[in-house]
Amino acid sequence: MSPQYPFEVFVSKEDFKFNASHFVAYRNYRERIHGHNYKVSVRLIGERIQEDGYLLDFGDVKRAVRKLCKEMNEHFICPMLSDVIEIREFELAELVNGNPNSNSNPNPNPNPHLRLLCEDKTMFIFPSSDCLKLPISHATTEELSVYLFVETLKGLNVETLKARGIRLMEVTVAEAEGQQSVFRSAVDSGVDLLDKYIPKSSGSSSSHTRASAERCQSFQVGCASCSGVSFLP
Repeated sequence: MSPQYPFEVFVSKEDFKFNASHFVAYRNYRERIHGHNYKVSVRLIGERIQEDGYLLDFGDVKRAVRKLCKEMNEHFICPMLSDVIEIREFELAELVNGNPNSNSNPNPNPNPHLRLLCEDKTMFIFPSSDCLKLPISHATTEELSVYLFVETLKGLNVETLKARGIRLMEVTVAEAEGQQSVFRSAVDSGVDLLDKYIPKSSGSSSSHTRASAERCQSFQVGCASCSGVSFLP
């Protein structure tokens, strides 16, 4: 512990968990789809405690993390910025009619599905509502820890943390016993942490940035800029 920041709180609860499926893919490699019982913990580090005796109330952390875990539970983790997975959204009827590449209907799909076509030509089709469409490049615990850091920070509110003298936060994501990743950063780094730490696409010619992809209707799957990769003619 740094003498500069002598106080810290660590919160890890039994229900800080979510179940999700995923696979990791990168150039010339794809693992089989499988699942994990992910666990999350949060550490906050600061310079002083307040008049209420707290660095931060444990309850604030518990509310933020439990909300995130509930939102992520029982989904497939879809890395929307992958450069080795072509991702398209379509209405199931389009597949039956033989046109799963159509994105011409401007109206919300009543039965939207995601099609993932991998570099090795393996194809997956999931109901869109079963997918976590995340602004990451790989569905690894390392990248999930950055994503969860950013979302937890939103839930706790940066200005509140700063006002209470909290300067650093650390988020740990474990996918199994003895297998975990940790991401730590200043709570007010002044940079887009996802843009800074998530690996950039190496095989795409797309100039689409992560920030603009997030603005594209929460990742309008089928947008050539959002996917930035194609394995089909």
